[in-house]
Formats: sequence, structure tokens, C-alpha cells
Amino acid sequence: MANYHHYEKSGKIKTDVGELTFDNLTDDLDKLRTKGDGLKIVDKTVTDIGTTEKGKKKILAIKIGRDSSKRVLLVGCHHAREWISVEIPFLVAKYLIDNYKEKANCTTDKEKRINYLVDNAEIWIVPILNPDGHLKTFGSGDSLWRANRKRVVFAADQTIERWVETKEYFTETKKFGSDDYNLKYFRLAATGVGRKETAVVKKGVYEGVDLNRNYPAPKGPAGAKEPEWGVETHGETAPFQGGFVEFENVKDATDKGSFWSLQTSKEPKPPDTFCGPSAGSEKEVDAVVQLVAKGNFKVIVSYHNFSKVLLFPDDAAKDVGVQFLGKGMEELFKDQKNAYKYESGSGLYPTSGDTMAWAWRVHSIANYTIELPPTEADAKANNSKFNRFPPSEIQGTFEHNLPVALCAINCAISGLTPAKVASPPKGVVSAVLNCWEQLKGWKP
Repeated sequence: MANYHHYEKSGKIKTDVGELTFDNLTDDLDKLRTKGDGLKIVDKTVTDIGTTEKGKKKILAIKIGRDSSKRVLLVGCHHAREWISVEIPFLVAKYLIDNYKEKANCTTDKEKRINYLVDNAEIWIVPILNPDGHLKTFGSGDSLWRANRKRVVFAADQTIERWVETKEYFTETKKFGSDDYNLKYFRLAATGVGRKETAVVKKGVYEGVDLNRNYPAPKGPAGAKEPEWGVETHGETAPFQGGFVEFENVKDATDKGSFWSLQTSKEPKPPDTFCGPSAGSEKEVDAVVQLVAKGNFKVIVSYHNFSKVLLFPDDAAKDVGVQFLGKGMEELFKDQKNAYKYESGSGLYPTSGDTMAWAWRVHSIANYTIELPPTEADAKANNSKFNRFPPSEIQGTFEHNLPVALCAINCAISGLTPAKVASPPKGVVSAVLNCWEQLKGWKP
């Protein structure tokens, strides 16, 4: 059975979800680099894409492949508590390296397919983009931490204004840390309609930024559902409808009247959806921005959990290439008897400053977010969301995601259009119009 990874330790570790056995990601990536270097398919000098600000931790990476004209990025763990999102990109890296053969020993169609992918692409894999936050989830009481650990200084009080309807439509009590909050949800109204509300962010130092709200996504085309970075967003269906929350800390009256958004917020407390002090302010996000600026990235896949959905950028809903590959991925999930719902990012819920909007609007890169298991229903029934997803499910989740990841690499090589014929190794697999057909029925 596969284990979850700790950034730098191995063995049994007590966590809020029980005592579990962890593998050491730093060591395991080193081993893969050594093996891949021996095969001349890994650049062993590439160990990371940057460092974090809080803990000065390396943002570990591995670069696999021989053709830098067709690059692919697989990235996990934007959100600290989403442990399964670390494992899928790592296991894809391990699979590619373990199954690459010297030409003389490459005999089966599957072996030749793996060689074809590695020889004709450059695959960048970043299992933990948020190592500081990930490490925090191992601390007592912090297992559901989501953001990074940036210390954000507000030198003076700041006022945030927003328009909301006056009628509250959803209430609940929720715990943040050791504090209980009474939450009142208000629907977002059009500017000038309803009641103007203000929230004051008090002068002080706050911890944590949501990395997947911090990308410097510019304004989209007319009618775009996802706004540019920093614009507060809201959902369209209950209980997320409206998205703005008035919360009263029953232990501390000074918090009364504060607001935050369920989807994107300029308020730093709680940090779960805090977009940061400026676009691209976080070193983790900047590391991705600088990596992609190298050019030639054809496909990006970002792994999260949970919900079992496959998301594409809203603005690319009519793009032939994005939809061709995305629907091919959807077909492969179905082929693996693990259907993932295929929809736009705002179909799950709208955000601003996320990976998809940035990569599409700035670089026109076909990119997708995969929300790994469990489903919403299973998470609720079994309390298995985020890092409560059992380690016994890692291998199965990898196996049904593997052909989808290989498909992303395959289509990056052959092109994102059904008008082109895929280019499999000559004489190995007959050429087909769909670059994902070759991956049907694929098993490790």
C-alpha cells in the first residue's frame, strides 16, 4: 500500500487524523533523479523551482524528458491539507522513470509508448507547491490548514466595501482554530443595489495566503465569469450563493461585523481564501510564473481535492484544443470506471486569481484542475475530505488518474486538435485522430 509523503521525514508520525506511516518526499525524489539520470532522461541539477518565504523550504521539482519544445507541468498541493494531491504527480514521475527502458530492452507497446512520451516531451513535476503549509498540517490542531505561511503586514487599518442584499439567507456556527463563529451569509448584489457594507482589516500581522487566489490573472473577455485577481467572488447556488459572510466571534466582540468571501477575499482572517496583498505576491506562485515563462508549455494540470471533477478555464469553453483534450481526459476517466464531472472552473464555484485563469489569459496554455476523490457525498458520509482521505485509496486514485496524465503528455506532443493525426512510434501503434485513444484500458 502506498503511503502519504512528508516533506522531509519518514516513518510513523502522529497527526490529527491518527498515527500514519509517511514516506520522505525529499529522499524519494532524489532517488528518482539518480535513476533517471542513469537513463539520461532526468536533469539531476534541477531539484526545485524556488524557495518559500516563511520556512525557506525548497519547492521540490523533478524534470523528466528530452524535448524542451513541448513542455508539460503537473503540480500538486497548492492547498496544504490536500495530501492526495501530492501523491498523484509524484507517482506519475515514478511511473515514467521506472518504466522507461533502454531502446534495446524496449519491446512491448506500453514500453514503447512510455519511451515515446519521455523522448518527445519535457515533463516538470512539482508535488508540493506549498511545503510550509503542508508541514503545518502535521502540527496538533492544524491538520486542516489550507494557505501558505506568509506573514502579511497591514501597516494601517484598511477598509473594504461591498454591496450585499439586506436579507440573510443562510446561517451556521463554525469553528476557526479555537474560536466559535456565528456565520450569516448574505447574497452579493449589483453595485448600488441593496446595502453597502464595510469591513475593517485591523492593522497587524496575519498569517497565510491562498496560493490558488494569488496568480496574477488579468481581466478576462467581456462577460467572463471569473474576474481578474483581487476581485471578491461568490457562488451561484446555496449554500455558497452570495459568498459573503458576516461572522461574529462569540468569544471576542471586536470581530463582530467582519466579512469574508467563501471564494475569494481581500480579508486575511481566516486565510483560506485570502488573495494576498498583491497579484503574484507569493514566492510559491512566482516560482510557477517564472517556470512557465521559460516558454513551450503546452499543458498544465493542477491537482487538488476533493469532489471528483475535471475543470477547464471558463474563458476556454469554446476553444477547440482545450475542449478536445479535456473531453479526451473525461473519456479516459470513464474508461477507468471512475467518472469525473467535466465542467468549467466557475461551474464548481467562481474564483479570481486561480491557476487556470492566469495560465489561459496570459499564456494561452491548455490547463486543467483535477479535483481528486472523494466525491462530495462520500466526504460527507465518511468524513474523508482533504487529509482524511485514507492512504489505502492512494494507489487506486493514482491508477485511474495515470492514463489521464499520460494523455496530457501525449497530446502536448501530437497537438491539441482532432484534425491532426497523433504521432505514435512508427510501427508500434496505428495512428489515430484522437491522441487519447491509445491510453484506453491502460493499467500500471
